[in-house]
Amino acid sequence: MARAVFINSKIYPDDYKKPLGSLAIKLPMNSSRFGPSDSIFNLSYTTEEQAISNMINLLLTKDGERYMQPAYGVGLYYKIFEQNTTSTNSQLEFLIRQQMATYLPYIIVNDINIQGNFSDDENSINITIIFQVTESGANRTVTFFGNPDLQINVEVS
Repeated sequence: MARAVFINSKIYPDDYKKPLGSLAIKLPMNSSRFGPSDSIFNLSYTTEEQAISNMINLLLTKDGERYMQPAYGVGLYYKIFEQNTTSTNSQLEFLIRQQMATYLPYIIVNDINIQGNFSDDENSINITIIFQVTESGANRTVTFFGNPDLQINVEVS
């Protein structure tokens, strides 16, 4: 007779006490020229680093780009250069919140700030997301903004 196994709680390893090993590859996927490592890719060693990488991936993935998951992704590349209207901004904020709640429920979005960036050589929308990874995480900020070369820059702080 087979016995049933019940899991009362999950124990997650303390990220900072692991001697070796990484969780996954961080974005951007280029070589780890930013750290003193001999690895080929830029690796994440903490849960928070990987959560930030997952969030950037979700927000930059275009609609229908992910195989077998056509609803995955916000597609900021197409939306960051749209007109700065209250309707566009509210639709974009709703889409970001909906995608984050669906695919990254462990990230708590505290605030989303969408502002127009108008200058002589640049018309784009700046998106700042203030979030934390689970209830115990510290507040972090990620900002997406366009540049004159029609590329998206991402700053994490």
